[in-house]
Formats: sequence, C-alpha cells, structure tokens
Amino acid sequence: MLQTNKIKSLPHQLEISHSIGIASKPNWQLMFQAQNASKDKQPEGIDGYFLIPHWSEIASSYGGATALLVDHIGQRRKFRVTQNLSVLFESFFLTETERKATAIASIQKEQGSKFSIIPAQLGAKYLEQSAHEAVVSMRKHEFPLGLYEVCYIVLQHTELLEGTIFIECPGDSISPDGNGIFSHVPVFVFHEKEIHFAASLPEDVHSTSGIASAIFGQCKM
Repeated sequence: MLQTNKIKSLPHQLEISHSIGIASKPNWQLMFQAQNASKDKQPEGIDGYFLIPHWSEIASSYGGATALLVDHIGQRRKFRVTQNLSVLFESFFLTETERKATAIASIQKEQGSKFSIIPAQLGAKYLEQSAHEAVVSMRKHEFPLGLYEVCYIVLQHTELLEGTIFIECPGDSISPDGNGIFSHVPVFVFHEKEIHFAASLPEDVHSTSGIASAIFGQCKM
C-alpha cells in the first residue's frame, strides 16, 4: 500500500502543480481552512486533503490528461512506464463513471473553482474488498476515485512510491478490448520501479490492493 503518513501541505501541493504548468488557482480561503483543520476535525477514514485540478485544465481529453500525469511521475523519479499510454488511455479504452464525474462537478460548483480540495483515501479503507463491494457500501457523500485523480495525488507524492503498490480506481471503467464494453476497473500498479496499469473485474478481490475514494460536502465556507 502507498504510505500515506507524509501527505504534503496544500500550499506545497499547489507549488508542485504550478511547477508542472498548471496555472489554475483554488479557493484560497477554503484551502487554508482545510489546511488548518486539526486531525480530529478531518473526515474519518481519509488520508488527507488533496488539491486536484479538473482534467480539462491539463489536456483536451480525460485520457490525455491522465497520460500526461504518468509521464510527469516517471520524470520526477526516473521510473519506467511499460505501456503505450497514448493508446491505453484513448476514450474507447478508458472512461469516467457517471458517479465520479457528477461528484467532481458538485465539488467544483460548491468550491467555485476547477481546482478542487478533496478529502481522500488511497485504498486502506477498502482492503481485501472487491471494487463492486466497496462502491456499493459507500455512503452517498462518498465516491470512488478514477485513474486521473489517483495519478495526480501520486504525482504530488512520488517519494511515497516504494515496494509494490496496487490501487484500484473504480471511478473509471476500462474496456480491455477497446470495443466500447467498459467492464473492468483500472488498477494503478507500481512494482520494481516500474509503473504500469492493469484491469480488474469489479467482483475480483485482491489481498494486496485497496480501492481509492473521496468524499464531498466536507469542505465548506
């Protein structure tokens, strides 16, 4: 699992975002309110608050934005990416789920910015559960994260990539054959200093992976 005991401060996350060319700005008052929240006031079960811009701030397509993030991750830590992402992340292979896209839109509207402040966890909450089981058990204010959001968080914290890591991202769906049948869940995999992506059936249970999720309605003025 990703070691999440050293999550960067929101201002530090913003500096990294700007260093890779993202010019958007978050809701400043909200950002510092979240940053100053004591641990006992943070939503239960989250690893921390994360700054995540909408994918359209990075590229013209969801898959293109995700591929660009993976490229930046590789550059920051000299990791190898073992797949052709320009093909893997085409729209006929990768798509957002309606539940996640709706939740992100709700957060943006609430915060008045395309640079959202999102309380999230990267898998520990749903260890040894299938993606289907985890998503069904999520309360209405919780939603699964997609590959883009997970890659953005990883980009902000590349130093935490050690050992072997599997993070399932059921906020997106994968069509393994590229035939428009989105039947699988994308999985972010880090192993032996290589990054690659796998596809898992929603009903599969993997003892080494967890399901990433976030909540909305918790960051308010």
